Amino acid sequence: MDVQPPPDLTALTDLQRRGRECVVCGAALSNATAVDLGPRPDAAIDHQAHLFPRACPACAKGGAA
Repeated sequence: MDVQPPPDLTALTDLQRRGRECVVCGAALSNATAVDLGPRPDAAIDHQAHLFPRACPACAKGGAA
């Protein structure tokens, strides 16, 4: 699967930062459907903390506008 990069990580909501909502469209995610986008440094806190952004399948495939 060709996964799209997440948007600006500093602009994410708390639920997006926690991986509970898609980082692209904001849809609620479940462990069964979420696509892991891999760990990213969290510049909003410090560069040693990490975010684990996730996306819905449609956004991960680039289907979202």
